[in-house]
Amino acid sequence: ESGVGVDWSGRAALGVTDTSGNTDTRDAYVEAELKATAKEWRWTTNGRAKYASNSGTQTSGSWLVGTRYDWLFRDEQYLYSRASAQQDRFSGIDFRWTLGAGYGYKIFDTDDTHFELRAGLDYVDTANTVPPDKSYLAIGWGITFDHWLVEDKLQFFFGQEGFADPKGDDGMIIRSQTGFRAPIVDDLTVYRLGPERFMIT
Repeated sequence: ESGVGVDWSGRAALGVTDTSGNTDTRDAYVEAELKATAKEWRWTTNGRAKYASNSGTQTSGSWLVGTRYDWLFRDEQYLYSRASAQQDRFSGIDFRWTLGAGYGYKIFDTDDTHFELRAGLDYVDTANTVPPDKSYLAIGWGITFDHWLVEDKLQFFFGQEGFADPKGDDGMIIRSQTGFRAPIVDDLTVYRLGPERFMIT
């Protein structure tokens, strides 16, 4: 690597289902990620949103955006700062934001396998639809893993961010995604999120 310039990458996905019968159901999901990588730093931002309705009545709706900046001070090690904002009123979250920093380590970083762990501290502030609101300093962590099961044909991925109240008063927040990606042609990929949702990106 020359260390000159910035490598940009990104992805976007959209999934929609519309079922008619005794009841009319609609389900939509959108997700996007943008990443910039240089010799000494890396910046990642992403977001996702979902919507569902049954017979014209909305049954779910939420969105989540996040960003993370990594200072790559060694080949395998980095310091990071991250922030996120979220709304999910159907789950009782009117608005939640987090802000934190910590240490990350690249366990594997090869063409086939990418595995990173992160740990640090985050401030979590939640405005609930039903009071009281909550805010606390949390122990934070992150996991990034992907592996090509069949080279350039089938990839497994798993990602997680977590926030735990060390006092145990406000429980634990875990955001996870797992699934498979299967490239069909250049710039077109089908992948599966969880047990039921298929996506095209």
